[in-house]
Amino acid sequence: MRKLAHATEYCIFAMLLYGSAQDERPFDWRPRRALGCVLVAGAYSLTDEFHQIFVSGRGPSLIDCGIDTTGAALGALVFYGRRLFAR
Repeated sequence: MRKLAHATEYCIFAMLLYGSAQDERPFDWRPRRALGCVLVAGAYSLTDEFHQIFVSGRGPSLIDCGIDTTGAALGALVFYGRRLFAR
């Protein structure tokens, strides 16, 4: 359940990143923007796991980074889905 919450958080994070782009139509599908959002969210996930080294009782996990980045990718794909269903 906790892993699903992490994936959901990063899904929302990526959607917010994608939608916050400075563009005339920020919610249209742009593959480069989507990739950038996933990369930024994945990098943030890595820094989050790194900081857990210094928290007692916690430890870093690359599996968590993978789950977070997968959630971010799903968030970016929401905009691709909007494009498909808008036609």
